[in-house]
Amino acid sequence: MRLLKPGRFRLVLRITIALGSLWILSLLTRSKPGWNPSSVLRYSWLEYTDSDDSPEKVCNCSAILQGEREALEQAKLLTITKDFHKSVHIPDEHYMNATKDCSQPVDVVYSAWPRVQADLNCMADLYNTSTKWKYFINLCGQDFPLKTNLEIVRTLRSLKGGNSLESEKMPAEKMWRVRNAHKIIDGGIQGTGKAKEPPPFNMPIMSGSAYFVVSRGYIRSVLEDGRVLALMEWAKDTYSPDEFLWATIQRMPGVPGSTRPHSKYDMSDVNAIARLVKWQWHEGSQASPDAVYPECQGSHVRAICVYGAGDLKWLLKQHHLFANKFDIDTDPVAVYCLEKYLRKRALSELQ
Repeated sequence: MRLLKPGRFRLVLRITIALGSLWILSLLTRSKPGWNPSSVLRYSWLEYTDSDDSPEKVCNCSAILQGEREALEQAKLLTITKDFHKSVHIPDEHYMNATKDCSQPVDVVYSAWPRVQADLNCMADLYNTSTKWKYFINLCGQDFPLKTNLEIVRTLRSLKGGNSLESEKMPAEKMWRVRNAHKIIDGGIQGTGKAKEPPPFNMPIMSGSAYFVVSRGYIRSVLEDGRVLALMEWAKDTYSPDEFLWATIQRMPGVPGSTRPHSKYDMSDVNAIARLVKWQWHEGSQASPDAVYPECQGSHVRAICVYGAGDLKWLLKQHHLFANKFDIDTDPVAVYCLEKYLRKRALSELQ
């Protein structure tokens, strides 16, 4: 199985649910016998007790989630305090040590086929290991849930066997990715200067994302359908196949939960439920008719918003199951308050 570098915060690697087993496979690891997660996560300030007294004295999450300006300003000051960062930092070595015994590892090359092969390994492991799960959710290490476990279950049930993933017409400016052959050289991907043959069966290549919610039947097609296998063989020398492969499979007739390739069935990342990403060029004031979402209250990395505490009120109004990106090196308060909110909400569901 593959291991992507995880964000430095707690994520549930497996969520066992009444509907089946929801596995967040892009973070799935096999820990050593006797390994105790609590021994890894020894950071003081982010831990809280049932009384929740101590943390609220440092940061008022209730006020932050309401968007109160004073609380947000205090949180912003806290995130730039050196001593505070020392108390919440989890070194990468903890994650490396916890996953040393991973058995089907892949040397992932960004934007190249091994990125997809890692996903395929996880899919095959899951499909062959258990028959009790019904949905597969693919995420990365800087995603964090916006919904409780029960809310995720209810949302998956509402799909009624369908899939939810970005799948739109490939923009003209990206067509070079699938029309030209590429290969891995010195750990990176480079063009060969050779044109590729058209895709098999004249499949329309769609644009999408590496992150998605799909059914068990969809995964079965990925692993066994001859058309899909031919498409994947053709895609091995393309650029960033993870950003079109799953979207293309979603529009293939006969794939469980798929939709027709007609533009009427296009789905954007905003409408897909898996994860919410704020792209910098789509941000703007709420008064702007051209803005897809409000301005980022954190910072930007490669044109993606790394959420700050000021984004939480807006995030929790969205229908997505997860959001990207969070980073406790950038804003640990955002992660803490979101985790605390979900914990309280989950406990209230049990009453």
